[in-house]
Amino acid sequence: ASLRLLFFSRHAEERMGQRRVRARDVSRAILSAKHATWRAKGGELEFSGGRDVDGEDLDVGVAFEGTTVRICTVF
Repeated sequence: ASLRLLFFSRHAEERMGQRRVRARDVSRAILSAKHATWRAKGGELEFSGGRDVDGEDLDVGVAFEGTTVRICTVF
């Protein structure tokens, strides 16, 4: 996932601050995710089982808007 195509919601930025992760951690977690689950209620795709650049578990909720990937949350 190119970092130029990722946009972060305010909530995602707050969660990233709490978890002390950066954009490159989010990108790595998406690329290394073991599962992707569609959440119809929120219209989001949840990437789970991924790891950040330090090898820590990191799951990511995203929404697709055309060619843009909006990061909704990290957990």
